[in-house]
Amino acid sequence: MSQIEDRLRNALSRHDKFRSQNSGYEYTGTAFDVTAIVRDGECQVRVVLPELDTVVQNETVPDVVRSGWRDTLDRRLKDGPKAAGLQGDIEYTLEEKDTVVIARYTFTPKSPGVIGEEVSAIATFVEGTYVQGIIPGYEYDEPVTGLIQQAGEQAGSDEIDPEKGGMPL
Repeated sequence: MSQIEDRLRNALSRHDKFRSQNSGYEYTGTAFDVTAIVRDGECQVRVVLPELDTVVQNETVPDVVRSGWRDTLDRRLKDGPKAAGLQGDIEYTLEEKDTVVIARYTFTPKSPGVIGEEVSAIATFVEGTYVQGIIPGYEYDEPVTGLIQQAGEQAGSDEIDPEKGGMPL
């Protein structure tokens, strides 16, 4: 293990929104499962998101809607690093696995002092992008209802019904 890797890991260990795990560092600032893994001087951020049809209540989402939702999510998430203010070469992949999609970003952190903020920026971007992709008209389960409620509160609106779908884009 290199000295820079030690410094990156120590920075995540000391950050108040990260918890050390066997497989890396769990980011606790989002409703989704986010893990940061430091290896070979790089950081990989893994965000696990529920597929649309797993959070819709009492209804089967048509294949064409599911497919369109995933394609749109993929296109939007590709822009994540730039939107989150990260620079340099950043590798992105989106993998479908069972009832989830897994977004992965791999990058070289600017410095140990900012790795926590870089991971946080990616996780926040992914969460916001997921919420933007919620399709109005369906009734949703958690974590979607909580995310919609939170978005409405932050926007200052009390007219949002989190069980009826997202806010208009």
